[in-house]
Amino acid sequence: MDTWGVRARALLDEYFVVAVVALLVVGAAGAAAVYTTHVDPGTETRTEEVGAWQSTAGYDHQATVTEENRVFPVGTTLENRSVYYTNVAPELDGRFRYGFAGSGELDVEAETTLVIRSVGEEGEVFWAVTDSLDETSTTIGPDGTATTTFALNISAVRARIDAIEEDLGASPGSTEVRIVTNVTAAGTAGGSDASHEAGYMMTVDPGGDTYSVDAPSGETERHPHTGTVTVERSYGPVRSLGGPVILLLSLLGLAALGVARNQGALAVSEAERTAMAAEAEREEFEEWISSGRVPESVRGREAVTVDSLADLVDAAIDSDRRVIHDTSDDTYHVIDDALRYEYMPDHVDDDADADGDVLETETDRAEMDAAKDGDTSESDASTAASE
Repeated sequence: MDTWGVRARALLDEYFVVAVVALLVVGAAGAAAVYTTHVDPGTETRTEEVGAWQSTAGYDHQATVTEENRVFPVGTTLENRSVYYTNVAPELDGRFRYGFAGSGELDVEAETTLVIRSVGEEGEVFWAVTDSLDETSTTIGPDGTATTTFALNISAVRARIDAIEEDLGASPGSTEVRIVTNVTAAGTAGGSDASHEAGYMMTVDPGGDTYSVDAPSGETERHPHTGTVTVERSYGPVRSLGGPVILLLSLLGLAALGVARNQGALAVSEAERTAMAAEAEREEFEEWISSGRVPESVRGREAVTVDSLADLVDAAIDSDRRVIHDTSDDTYHVIDDALRYEYMPDHVDDDADADGDVLETETDRAEMDAAKDGDTSESDASTAASE
C-alpha cells in the first residue's frame, strides 16, 4: 500500500478548509501580480538623457621655410606635420580652436600658455617656467569658433633651456615643452543650459636638427543633458510570468480539491487507516526489527500471542532477541529457545478470518457433494439387485 498517498489524502481531508484558504491566498497574490504587472503597472520617475551637445577642440600648426635648401623652396609652408626641420623652418606657428554642435550660444574664454619644465622618472617636477601666449573671450554660436594663436621659435626655446640648466648648474630629468590651453564655456546648447571646462595640450620635442609636434587636431566630446521623466513601470520576466503561473496553478488546485472532495476521493477507509497506523508503528521500532522468513518448523512451536508490536519489542528486549518480520504473511515473531512470541497486525487477522470463512464454506460444499455421490451409489446398487 502506498502509505504516503494515504497520508496525503488523510491530511487533505482533515485540513481541507486550511488548504482551500491557502490556495485562495496564493491565488489572490497571483491575481494581484497579474493586475499590477499587465493591467495597471503604474509609473515611476527616472533620470534619463533628454538632449546632448558636442564640443570640438584642437590645434593647427605650421612652419614656413626661411632658409635655402635643396628640397623646400623658401616661403613654403609646412602644415600639421609630426616633424619639422629646425635649420630651415625654426619658427612654429599655431592656432587653437574651440566650437560646438547643437543649437544655442556659448560664452567662451580660452587662454594658451607655454610651459617648459624638467620632469623626473617618477613624475616629479624639478623646475618649470610658464609664459602666456594668447587669450580670448568671445561668444559663439553653433557655426562659430573661439581661437587663440601663438608663435614659437624652436631655436630660441632650446637656447632658453640651455641657459636655465647652465644657471642651475645641473640638468636633472627630461625637459618637456608644452602648449596648454584652458577653456571655460557657459550658455545654452542642445536645448538646455550648458557649461564646460577643459584643458587641451600640444607637446613639442625641441630635439636637435628636427623638432616634433603632437597635438589633437579635432577632439570631440559629447555632453548629455539629463532630466526627470515619468515612465510606465516595467518588471522582469520572473514577475511577468510568475504571476499568471501562480494564479493558474492555484485555480487548478482549488478545482482539483473540490472535485476530489465531492467524489469522495479524499476519504480514507478504515483498512487504510489501520495499515497506515501499522506502518507508523513499524517505523517507530525499526531499529529492533529485521526482515526475514520464519520456517514452518519454528512456526510449529508453542506461540505466545501479544496484542501489539510494542509488547513484542519489549519481549525481544527482555530475551535479548530481535523481532523478525516475516514479509510473506506480514507477521512479527520473537524466537526464544523454547517459545515463540507472535504479533499479527489487525489487517492480517482480518485476512486470516476471511480465509477461514472461505475454507469452511468449501469444506461444507465438499461434504455435501460426497453425500450426494453416496446416495447415488446406493440407488444403483438396489436397482441391480432387483434385476
